[in-house]
Amino acid sequence: MADIRLLRDQFVNNKFTIDYGVNKRATFINVDEKFAGENSLGHVFRINIFTETFDNSGVKISADFSTSVIGIGDMIAGVFPVDENDVELLGQLLNFDNMERCVVRLYE
Repeated sequence: MADIRLLRDQFVNNKFTIDYGVNKRATFINVDEKFAGENSLGHVFRINIFTETFDNSGVKISADFSTSVIGIGDMIAGVFPVDENDVELLGQLLNFDNMERCVVRLYE
């Protein structure tokens, strides 16, 4: 398990990648898109969490997107407030505005 604190300075071209555990890599992708026109799509503002696992020779054996809802974890990753009393974050999407108040837990 690895706990990651994200900072804006880490992101280059809206992405940040880190190796963790044994043969694992996580990529954090900032998505900030507004959908114009007459639709109900609105505005997507979140950080997606994408993980990859490789064998010992470097061949990818799995890849998954994980939840980026604060307060929820799956068997891939979880996003939690740094301060457990910061309950206003629970249920929000991880994004550039709140990421420094969160820790991302990457499971092995």
